[in-house]
Amino acid sequence: MMRTAMRSVLLLCIAAHKSATALTPGKVIVVGSHNQDLITSGARIPRPGETVLHDTFSQAFGGKGANQAVQAALLGAETHFVGKVGDDAYGAAALENLRDRGVIIDNVRTTITAPTGVAFVAVGAEDETNSIVVVPGANFELAPDDVDAAIFDGAGVLLCQLEIPQATTLRALEVAAAAGCVSVLNAAPVPPGGVDDALLRAASIVCPNEVELALLAGANEKATAATVAGAVCAAKDLQRRGAKCVLATLGGNGSLLVEGDLAIHVPVVAGVTPVDTTGAGDSFLGAFAAAKSAGLSTLAAVRAASVVAARSVQGRGAQPSYASAADLDLDALPVVEALPEGAGLFTLRADGTIAGR
Repeated sequence: MMRTAMRSVLLLCIAAHKSATALTPGKVIVVGSHNQDLITSGARIPRPGETVLHDTFSQAFGGKGANQAVQAALLGAETHFVGKVGDDAYGAAALENLRDRGVIIDNVRTTITAPTGVAFVAVGAEDETNSIVVVPGANFELAPDDVDAAIFDGAGVLLCQLEIPQATTLRALEVAAAAGCVSVLNAAPVPPGGVDDALLRAASIVCPNEVELALLAGANEKATAATVAGAVCAAKDLQRRGAKCVLATLGGNGSLLVEGDLAIHVPVVAGVTPVDTTGAGDSFLGAFAAAKSAGLSTLAAVRAASVVAARSVQGRGAQPSYASAADLDLDALPVVEALPEGAGLFTLRADGTIAGR
């Protein structure tokens, strides 16, 4: 019953020529990280060498890979997570959480040589600043050999990120290509040495946020993030490096899909006041993968992901704010038009039509 209910969100986001009853979410593979977030909150964060008292302490499950896997599973996709945790209390809790959220964890390995990844987050309420220190731990022990080609049998979409070794991510992308699986590289975080062009070439879709897009393109960060036109230019730079398709999330500017000479801007969902944007990008990608695995066009999957991510920013935290299909009402979501022919920048309207034809 729950699995059927979760799938209904995707059955409402379909192309006009297909029957809703014929579409269900498919199989999604997520190769990535899991972190335990340790969060303190107080008036302000400490300066170097200073000790301050904070008011609250909380823990949360995190890591881009785990977040994306949870969102895809909540929407009804058969979601397999490939990752590594430590042989410790955080690792045991991580496995239990993933299992409880419907994620298949047969390919999560436990290591005795590194702890489960942790992120120390200090939040200052007065000036809305934060300080984050991540210890990757077991995530950096996830090796190319840990990616089993057999699990890609029948898979529709692969999601991977850069919180694990790039060699492991490349292995996952190459296996996905051999299996005929759509692969999405969430180019986050951008390592100090940059991202190997081989990763950009291997992925079906490269998905950075606006800051990562600027870093990858070598452009001025603020200028690129400021306008959709600037983001298009940066995406073109990634195409010149070998990216086939770029799907950039632009915060308050929505998202941008660039393929060939065609760029489609998808504005944010209207009427939503964000409460907490933590993990919204991961919600977007998990929903995109679930929608794409159901057979939707890339643009229709972007629209569905935008709606799901808009729901996530209305709650606090990452995974606790993620919606299942039962939490969403997408009955009125319009059919998305087919992509226009030719080149240029177009905009997807709220009614599903495309402006600028």
